[in-house]
Amino acid sequence: MEIKNKKGALGNQIMIFEYIFILMVVSVGFFVGISAFFGQSYDFRQTQADLLSYKISDCLNQNENMDFNNFFSVCGLNKELLEKNNLDFKICDSMDFSNCASASAKVSVGSNFELCFLTGASNNDKYPKCSLKNINSKYALITMVNQKPKEVTS
Repeated sequence: MEIKNKKGALGNQIMIFEYIFILMVVSVGFFVGISAFFGQSYDFRQTQADLLSYKISDCLNQNENMDFNNFFSVCGLNKELLEKNNLDFKICDSMDFSNCASASAKVSVGSNFELCFLTGASNNDKYPKCSLKNINSKYALITMVNQKPKEVTS
């Protein structure tokens, strides 16, 4: 038995390596996409606390002689929306944050700011995330976000 004209038959068999490579790339992309969608939730509470702290401190820096009776309208904040989304803050005359948590406030939304000063709170995901800031060497600002991150159920 004689085999004739079989020179080019090996060329079609070499394409299997490209096919397997493309199949692996698609499979890895599919796995990464599924795990990113159904994986752990993202926790932006610290970023939200920092952004709220920045917005309030920027407003207080621009309005040095602030009339705190009109604080929400001057700073462009909606008190009902802050309460609904568990975005809490407190502005005190004291420069000491631990005293500010329990002292009377110039303006306050929310309560229980002592949670920011517990020793285990920074490492525990169940506790709120806080941001502490001194403003103009006059005020102490505590912002606290206790909004639970949304999770995708599988």
